[in-house]
Amino acid sequence: DYTIAPTQYDSYEFGLDLTFLNNRLYSNYTRYYRHSHNRMILSSISNMTGFQDRYINTQEELMTKGHEITIGGLPLRKNDFQWDVSVNFSQNLNYYHALDPAYSADALYVKKGHRTDHIVYADWERSPEGHIVHNASGMPLAAKHAGQRIGYTAPKWFWGLTNQFRYKDFALSLSFDGRIKGMSYSNINARLWQ
Repeated sequence: DYTIAPTQYDSYEFGLDLTFLNNRLYSNYTRYYRHSHNRMILSSISNMTGFQDRYINTQEELMTKGHEITIGGLPLRKNDFQWDVSVNFSQNLNYYHALDPAYSADALYVKKGHRTDHIVYADWERSPEGHIVHNASGMPLAAKHAGQRIGYTAPKWFWGLTNQFRYKDFALSLSFDGRIKGMSYSNINARLWQ
């Protein structure tokens, strides 16, 4: 008898809205948490069963923490013309909330309270001065440890800036957005180095 339960999510948030100068200047702040537990993962099983893996529930729990800040206003309103502007900053990061003794990865960077979006790099063995160590035939030696955490994929912050210009029945909107920090892996770059 094998049963599996769906992944469960618990979330809660709180926020604050402020307006000034007859709504010509406004701001809001939201903080939220999302807890996932009873998570489903794929687990490898013996090929003798006729399958390679199956879904199981794990005790590993994740916590998503985030917040969003918006500040905006109406700097110009005259006759038939109006200019609205707003800027937004947000953050959305995942953390290990609890680990599963059997299925959580056994690595230094997998700990309760640590982020889940780590990038791991398998480096070469290095001397105390930082030079790559070579064997007798001159080939570099792979590091003894499986890999080191070199960064995170999720940006520290997302930002956006929106300007909207209105004249009578016409409107023009210009938006810009970006990310602050965060790393990515380039398959094209890796293939070029091969």
